[in-house]
Amino acid sequence: MFGRISIEDADFAELYAVLQKRGIESTRFSRGDILNVGTVKIEMLYPKREDSPKVVSDNNHSIVLRLIYGERKFLLTGDIEKEAEKELLNVINASQAKAAVISVGKESPFGHPHAEVVERWRNSGAKILMTGENGTISVSTDGKDLQIKTFNQPTIFR
Repeated sequence: MFGRISIEDADFAELYAVLQKRGIESTRFSRGDILNVGTVKIEMLYPKREDSPKVVSDNNHSIVLRLIYGERKFLLTGDIEKEAEKELLNVINASQAKAAVISVGKESPFGHPHAEVVERWRNSGAKILMTGENGTISVSTDGKDLQIKTFNQPTIFR
């Protein structure tokens, strides 16, 4: 499964050649595509489909997914940046997130996560959990109940 990738990208070309050689099927997804895996619905929210061989493939065009399992919804934003976030603002705001999990080292050489992103999540009412501060973060649900545990704290949400 992949999103927006230029066929002229050397790393992707190498990966694609290996997939073809081994007979492994690959599928490109973009906004509007839906994948059902058992009782989990996966909606592709971003990026838009672009068929140009010179398509831009960068962090700002990461795949953004909404997973729906029972009464629970999860938004996975990849490495999108400000431009993509603006385009998805209605979807992100509509998520009414109780928690935002950010996978980042304790001291990121890139300054991640950016303070303005953390502030937007805090202002939305979400509890911010970062792997660099909390260690491993586990999220589990049966479609109704939600549990978030960290290495430092056994239970954050129930």
